[in-house]
Amino acid sequence: IMSPTPKRLRSQDPDVVVAVGQGDAKKEFECYRIALSFASPYFDTMFSVDMAESNNSRIEFPDKDPAEWELFYSFIDPSQISEARHDAVINEENVMVLTPWFHEFQMKKYLTECDRILADKVLVISKWKKSCKWDESFWEKDSDRSKSRMGERRTIFNRIIELLQFACVYDLKGTKRETEATIQKFMTWSSGTVDLFDLASVKTLVDLFLPLEEADSQGREHLTPRGRSTCFWETLSHDFRNVKLSTLSAEAINNNSEMLPLLVYTSIQEVANAKRACEIKNSAESVVNKLVKKCPNLLYACLVEEKSVNGFNIEGTARAHLKKIMYNQFKSNQDDYKNLMISVPETYTNDY
Repeated sequence: IMSPTPKRLRSQDPDVVVAVGQGDAKKEFECYRIALSFASPYFDTMFSVDMAESNNSRIEFPDKDPAEWELFYSFIDPSQISEARHDAVINEENVMVLTPWFHEFQMKKYLTECDRILADKVLVISKWKKSCKWDESFWEKDSDRSKSRMGERRTIFNRIIELLQFACVYDLKGTKRETEATIQKFMTWSSGTVDLFDLASVKTLVDLFLPLEEADSQGREHLTPRGRSTCFWETLSHDFRNVKLSTLSAEAINNNSEMLPLLVYTSIQEVANAKRACEIKNSAESVVNKLVKKCPNLLYACLVEEKSVNGFNIEGTARAHLKKIMYNQFKSNQDDYKNLMISVPETYTNDY
């Protein structure tokens, strides 16, 4: 007696129904237990224990989007793999949709790829140059006050904060690292980028580092953040020491989390304004010192040279030479004049 020909695994019919959505939007998908189990520890556990889904060969996801499930399952579907047409790819267009699925179903390989794509995206949108320098001409508030640029930098900054929140929720370590480094850089610039830290963004960053705990280090008590992202607190406590949080207890801060963002926001503005005033003072001193030291000697040298010329007009000659000297001063000290928000007079540029 011949034994029956065994049915090949590839020709097996789907053995579990996945129902996604609810109401008219609900869709049912025929899937393979073994494929789901090998792809996801979540499903492996589900089918290995005595659960309703294991016994009934049916899984319900009423709160999920059928279109998203279809995209997600394209990374698992054995029919695509067996037919050598496994073209499911994670990219910038679908990474935000796929990340929550890969996270929930514990698919680390794909989650790592999502993290890489989003971390790279942070570097691109934050204007990080190939030379490992920031595009300061874009981010510095006073470099160009056109509405389009100011609006774009605000939109990008808000997007960076959103990506930080996203990375914290779905444990994207690379993305979290890049967004935190970017935010800390903006805080370090202080006066040039402080306008980005409006009350709404400060509240988001504060919520991410709360709660605080009182810790003892080398006999001295200090506040330690226990939230999902501590970069904002670390920069506040290190570079913005005027932020009067050290006088408050962890309990007082945690119980007044609604007022804390306002306190932090106000303190950041005060520190940035003080730094800006110091920058202006230093630039003013530099400009005046150079004018006082250089201009008289330069003008005197020019007039001595002109003395031998017939019909010497000291007033006209002095004015012409002074304009030239001042123009050269503007050119050689552009950063100081820019810091003082002084531009080269048109009469100078027209003459030279």
